[in-house]
Amino acid sequence: MSNLIFQKKSKMLNLYSRLERNNNENIYVEPSLLAVDFKRLESGCSGLYGSCNGAIYNSRETFMNHKGEATISPNTLLDKIIYESSENIILETINTHSGEKSKIKTKKLILGCGAINTSKLLLKSFKDVESIHIRDSQGFRIPLIDITLAGLFGKSYDETELTNFYLKTKVDEFLVHGQLYFSGEYVKNQISKQYHIPKILLSNLLNIMYIYQGYLPSKYSSIGKLMIRNNKFDFKTVKKYDKKFLHKLVNYNNHFFRKSKLFQMNVMRDISDIFIVYHFGAISLLSND
Repeated sequence: MSNLIFQKKSKMLNLYSRLERNNNENIYVEPSLLAVDFKRLESGCSGLYGSCNGAIYNSRETFMNHKGEATISPNTLLDKIIYESSENIILETINTHSGEKSKIKTKKLILGCGAINTSKLLLKSFKDVESIHIRDSQGFRIPLIDITLAGLFGKSYDETELTNFYLKTKVDEFLVHGQLYFSGEYVKNQISKQYHIPKILLSNLLNIMYIYQGYLPSKYSSIGKLMIRNNKFDFKTVKKYDKKFLHKLVNYNNHFFRKSKLFQMNVMRDISDIFIVYHFGAISLLSND
């Protein structure tokens, strides 16, 4: 793990330097921490979601090196837990290729399936668990325009597609985490998908546009209730995110950005639906997969 290394001609370095000058105890920028060997990173490796020549860390290798005597069961879905006693736990599994069912007996069980899948497993396994409340940390996005027009006609020399840095904002007792993303394919996809800007304008706007992506603390985020009825999952939102907290956060950031010659496009603010951001270990709330 090391701080992101900005290239000398990087647009993000220029932006970071301007913001850093306005750092204070309540709101400040930091370089992102990345598990990347920049010396091995090839110029053609544009994304951080795929390793080019092993320059980007992948947890699989570390896991395999440290598993010791453990047996890995590939293509095995844990479908249900039968808890007979503290000394006798039975796991019902399904082979995802053949569909064959089998049982595994154990005395100890550690669940690490993510908030959603762990909840599903408990609901399927224990009849006395009728519902489970899950808190989100909802993501939201706000486009930013660089009103200095820096880099409008120049080429960017940022090393990776997902070059970004952190913005930390203190709101009440919370330190809210956000990121500013380099205006590459990720930002282009987010903008075109969410804001419906014509492509003929998009290529020009990208040179002076960035995305601030933040995450609400779970206390102020939406809460959902997951249930199982007739062997089918059901879900409903029982609490919406706190609009007052979000408004306060956006105002703090807006003042900070203005001092750094960035225009925050509040009218285009977009907050994700509950459990849409991919941090919970499940693609779908209601599927059995």
